[in-house]
Amino acid sequence: MLIALLTLFLLAEKSETAANGNAAEYKALCDLIRLAEAADKVSEAAQTDKGAAAYEELLNLNNSAADEGWRKDKNGQLAGKEGDSKDTERQQWRQQIAKLGEKVAGTENFKYTSLTKQRRRPGVAKAISRLLTHADALKAAMQQAEKQIETEIATAKTELTNALYGDGKTAFDGKGLSATATATCTASDDAAAGLSLTTDLLCLCIGVENAGLKNCKQTANSATAASWTTHATVKIEGEKAIGACATAPPDLTPSPANLQAAIGTFTALIGRQAGKATTGDGTAIFGRPHTAGECNGSSDQGMCVNYKHYLKGGALIIPWLNKIDKAIMALNAAKQQKAKAEATSRELESLAVNAWTLFDDVLYEKADDTAVATGKTAAPTEAAEAKEKECNTKGKDNEESCKKLAKDGCVFNPKKDDGKKCTWREEGKQGAQQAAEKTAGTDSKNESKCGDKKTEGDCKDGCKWDGKECKDYSILVNNQFALSVVSAAFAALLF
Repeated sequence: MLIALLTLFLLAEKSETAANGNAAEYKALCDLIRLAEAADKVSEAAQTDKGAAAYEELLNLNNSAADEGWRKDKNGQLAGKEGDSKDTERQQWRQQIAKLGEKVAGTENFKYTSLTKQRRRPGVAKAISRLLTHADALKAAMQQAEKQIETEIATAKTELTNALYGDGKTAFDGKGLSATATATCTASDDAAAGLSLTTDLLCLCIGVENAGLKNCKQTANSATAASWTTHATVKIEGEKAIGACATAPPDLTPSPANLQAAIGTFTALIGRQAGKATTGDGTAIFGRPHTAGECNGSSDQGMCVNYKHYLKGGALIIPWLNKIDKAIMALNAAKQQKAKAEATSRELESLAVNAWTLFDDVLYEKADDTAVATGKTAAPTEAAEAKEKECNTKGKDNEESCKKLAKDGCVFNPKKDDGKKCTWREEGKQGAQQAAEKTAGTDSKNESKCGDKKTEGDCKDGCKWDGKECKDYSILVNNQFALSVVSAAFAALLF
């Protein structure tokens, strides 16, 4: 009677130990498997749209500030005949210059205005050209960082998939195993153990003599796999073990943090059941070993992986674990490249702001600033240029469209360059030029006359104190006269 009770107790202990005996290890591998299965969710993209747009603005500002020869054919660099070797480049250049006709969103106002005879145009053109040179380098660095992001993400996906199924595989096939559980699940130079997550899951959950899956998950059922080279059987039982893993949350992604946490759980469980190996070493065993320390899948024991071969110098160098580490490094590198690309994008935005500041300062410089420095009144010629541009833009090189603008002084001249066939009448241009020349001769002399007077008391005889310095009052009169001459020229063309 005593012997019978003792036997019953031992059988009950064995049954209790077998069911869910590998539950903790099973969950650890399942968590890693579900993360690796989500490899396609890996993504990283830098927000560089604003930087790209800023570069395009710099390009257009550079062309707007340059002289007409540059806008025409890069000062002769693209000169030639249609159909020659530079034809494609010329077409691309024309398309780029055409962007100067862009309008401000929601308005009829042009975003870019070509600088022509502004006193400081050459200087600002040089300054913006230098900014563009710097922007070229930044754009190249930004694009290189974006390409590197793509490379690192692709690497991470590949490494995760290889860790899951083995090198070059994209699905579980039950192949590449040794003839027995012992030969398969004891790591060596030739064994399959450690080569993939799915193989190691087989060692943990497939029994040779009994339905081993209950060792991993008590509610799951499986058959035995006496011969591990029978791929069909191993594949079926392996798929059962993989399928019994808990379903991953929809938002689960293999981020570096998630992967590192899962690896930490896995490594902490190596040797957890070493005490079951009563006559052998179990410190490097993951799962339930046989009493002799073997991973042979027999009689509900030996359901494990022996990683002793991969414990070298205190380091754990399991192949699939190394692949996950490489995936983590690639994902971190992708994040670094993203930060680099976005920082470069912000630099381009800053350069564009600086370029606009320089450009607008010259575009909207005051007429009296030009007069003081050059002895010339810019208002008449600038007004004429504005009128010419209006004819060019609205006429669009179309004779009928140009005729409709006759009341504004526009005429069609087929001999003019492309984009300028609808032009302002020569009489108007001549009137504006004469007005400018009439005032130019006296401005510098008069300014010098008044500029020599340093106090308000001395500021007399046609000079006027503006609160800080003595200025020639006649300049304002001359400018107003010049503008009236231009206005008269405009009006004369209407009758």
